[in-house]
Amino acid sequence: MNWDAIGAVGVILGALAVVITLVYLALQILHAKATAADANRLARASGTHTAALTTAMDGEVQQALIKSIGASEYYEGFAQDFGLTYDEAGRADIWNVSWFWLHWGQYRSIN
Repeated sequence: MNWDAIGAVGVILGALAVVITLVYLALQILHAKATAADANRLARASGTHTAALTTAMDGEVQQALIKSIGASEYYEGFAQDFGLTYDEAGRADIWNVSWFWLHWGQYRSIN
């Protein structure tokens, strides 16, 4: 084997190493992107959960929210259907919203 042949084998091996490295880096970028998206989704779900739970526990904030979205009639019907007071209906529904956002963030992160 002469030096030209050895050099050609070295160039081929070097090119193969570059291709393998680029494929590896592309896979790492895809995984990092998915991980960042999961972290972002969990942070948003956690923030929404905290806001909804705070709203459910603070009667004044709850009433302001219900009035601002025009849902007073809905909560009156909700309370009547389930034998709750108006305030209890608001707390129960807003708590359900917080539960949904908490579990949606977890579900989306694993699927």
